[in-house]
Amino acid sequence: MKLLKMLAIASFLFLTFTACLYAEGEALAIKALTGRVLIKPAGAAEWSEATAGQIVNEKDSLKTEADSNVLLEFSDKSTVALRPGTEITIEDLKLGEAASKVNINMPIGDLRAILQKMSPDSEFNVKTPMAISGARGTTFYVNATPTSTSVYVTDGAINFYDSVTGETYTITVGMIMTVNADGTIDGPRPATEAEKQAAITTWDVGVLAEPYTEAPPSENTPEPPDVTPENTGDDSKASTT
Repeated sequence: MKLLKMLAIASFLFLTFTACLYAEGEALAIKALTGRVLIKPAGAAEWSEATAGQIVNEKDSLKTEADSNVLLEFSDKSTVALRPGTEITIEDLKLGEAASKVNINMPIGDLRAILQKMSPDSEFNVKTPMAISGARGTTFYVNATPTSTSVYVTDGAINFYDSVTGETYTITVGMIMTVNADGTIDGPRPATEAEKQAAITTWDVGVLAEPYTEAPPSENTPEPPDVTPENTGDDSKASTT
């Protein structure tokens, strides 16, 4: 009887431990915020006020109001930061040791991603109305408006898929690119000093502050992942060639 009871307790502890590990591996949390940040959990009809430490799940949406910022942290210590006037939806959130899949949809706003090195089978994409930015072990900044998307890379490299023309471009350290709704593009090209400052200004204060150093180009720069509508689940933009 005692043996059966011990086995039952051991099984319970194992299942509890396994569940905790699974939850931790899937976790994306609000590390810090200022001002009024709103969250709409998957399936919810209304927005509610978010709090520091709150877990963000797959299909949840976040919105920063005026004078508000939020810093999100993944279980591997990668971070995504949002400035005022930004809205995102976490379309895919699957984190694992072998491979991870994160897709963020951002119709409008400003986002900074600081990503730890990811496995070759992993993907991290930020989708905007004009483009899809795919990264792995990278630091980059995205600005999205209804008529344009700009991206600036300060570490590593990303693949930038132009949803208007269907072209894919590789953007490396110190490069900037903008695509517009009318099909015109600017870049990829080296960012001017004014553009660099405009891209990173206000990201280095308050809850968004991170140690910032612009890394020089390196032969060890990670190869950016392929970015196409097919591997981001966006069938509406898939090429028919």
